[in-house]
Amino acid sequence: MGQGDEPEFYREQPDRPPAAPEDIGIHSSPIGSFMPIGIYRPLPIVRFAGAIVVQVLALLLLFGLLYSKAGMFTVVTTALVSFALGKRTLDRGMVEASTGWRAATISVLALNWLIVSLGSLVR
Repeated sequence: MGQGDEPEFYREQPDRPPAAPEDIGIHSSPIGSFMPIGIYRPLPIVRFAGAIVVQVLALLLLFGLLYSKAGMFTVVTTALVSFALGKRTLDRGMVEASTGWRAATISVLALNWLIVSLGSLVR
């Protein structure tokens, strides 16, 4: 067997480079390469920041609206809103995120709720 006959030196299609994985890069539409096909996949930081901003605004609004009510009523109401927001955030896109992002989201939501709860019980 000659040196060029070994399988590692033999190329079936020498002019074609190996194909890249389908998941990398911007794909073109059938119309042409001037119109790339984009797929929107939000990053976990976007979900995290969105949940925190919405929770802060919602808890601030609830704290102001329920200021004259009993402290436990505010605690329970804000807990329900925080739980619903956390569940919605995890269901919408955080399921695919890493464990660290999910733990950080739940922790910060719980911390914000705890601060508002302590404020409503101390007043």
